[in-house]
Amino acid sequence: MTANYKKIIYLLSPLERKVLPQILDICDIKLISEKLNLKEAEVTTAVHLLEQRGFTIFEKTQEKIIELDKFGKIYLEKDLPEIKLLKEIIISPRKQSETSLTQEEIAAALGILKRHNLLDIKKEGKDMIFTALEGAKDYLAKNLDNPLKEFKSKILVSNLTQKQKDILESFKMRKGFLKENIEKKFILSLSNEGKNIAKELKKNYSNLELLELLDMDILKTSSWKGKEFRHYDVKVETSILDIGRRHPMLEANNILRDIFVEMGFKEMEGPMVESAFWNMDIMWIPQDHPARD
Repeated sequence: MTANYKKIIYLLSPLERKVLPQILDICDIKLISEKLNLKEAEVTTAVHLLEQRGFTIFEKTQEKIIELDKFGKIYLEKDLPEIKLLKEIIISPRKQSETSLTQEEIAAALGILKRHNLLDIKKEGKDMIFTALEGAKDYLAKNLDNPLKEFKSKILVSNLTQKQKDILESFKMRKGFLKENIEKKFILSLSNEGKNIAKELKKNYSNLELLELLDMDILKTSSWKGKEFRHYDVKVETSILDIGRRHPMLEANNILRDIFVEMGFKEMEGPMVESAFWNMDIMWIPQDHPARD
């Protein structure tokens, strides 16, 4: 059995030999690439090659996650607009022009505070005067801690706590703070044969080095002597690339031929050079017709 494993291991590419043992302990492509200091594309290529050999099982999964949106990232480390406005008007009324809030922040804050009946607005010319109503202090005390901090990092919808669900519900009407995304993940696992080969590779062939190609330098220096070349299965089936095409002129001729055959004409063969009789006279082309030139 070990001899058979050796034969298989000697057929593997360097990438496959690096990646396969890692899947025994790690089932994430990104983590494997970080550990081996490889690009994710390289690890993915190796995994697909191993999958074709029947050693790995490559499954795609989708998970819903909640993460900060554009405004959520902006207000993560500072007060939300309604808290910012309350802090400025809680002691005494203040004109809009006297606040430090932008027009967009004012618009966002007014909607929330009016909904909770915490704000009174009076017009004074072109300006507005904001006054905090009863209950504003209690609201401010309860909401000083920024709820967006609960979503500092991405959270699976299935892992949301009740507190996080309540926060998410409260932000549903506020666009740009929290968003739901679908995150795609690729989960790796090994078949029974894959596990056995991976263990054998890890145990006895972890430092295996095989020559991949024979070039002029190796031949000149004879550095190939005493070294093992990677084995190749010459009987393995490969796909044939269909990269050829007909010349555009030939394709055009074929299209024209098909059109005339469909119209009832017959395709006939003749000499490379045809006489004027068959080419012109029989078709009643006048003697002075430009085609005869």
